[in-house]
Amino acid sequence: ESGHGGLANGWDYDNRFDFFNTMGNYRSYIRDTSDVAFTALSRKINTEYDGIFHLEMQFDANSDDGAAYLALEDENENRLVELTPENGKWAFVGKDKKATSVVVDKTTESRYYVVMDIDLDNRTAHLVLNNTDCGQITIKDGNLARLVLGSNKKGTSYLKLCNARLSKNYALSEHFIAEGTGD
Repeated sequence: ESGHGGLANGWDYDNRFDFFNTMGNYRSYIRDTSDVAFTALSRKINTEYDGIFHLEMQFDANSDDGAAYLALEDENENRLVELTPENGKWAFVGKDKKATSVVVDKTTESRYYVVMDIDLDNRTAHLVLNNTDCGQITIKDGNLARLVLGSNKKGTSYLKLCNARLSKNYALSEHFIAEGTGD
């Protein structure tokens, strides 16, 4: 379900557990305050089976361990690669997992800057988070069909999408976003 007609910009807002949203208001954020519900903002793209993708994103978040996630999913909504809190820090997860040094607070929102390269041909992903190189992981098999900011049932979280850009097969795509300025 996607709110009351979905978001006007192509994002779907899954608010089936947002009982206080009786007017069908659309939001660029999700707030999960329960251990029995989940919610998500998702954006479908044309299904892609090969190539190199470059994701740049800014979002605000706070989260319990394992509650919030940022994921790239296949057409069956299986997560190929995700970023989720573990032990108070973001973990970079695919077939394998890497802990990052970037902290996620449980109650105070912080801004996060993501630069991720996803190589569907070689099944790898590389992450730079808040100007910290978090390394490369092997991603799960599948195609690329959705970008999702969501929450799992367990734990509480808040995620607010500030901006996102996903491009394919660019040898060079630099514009030098400065952390904290949005430029």
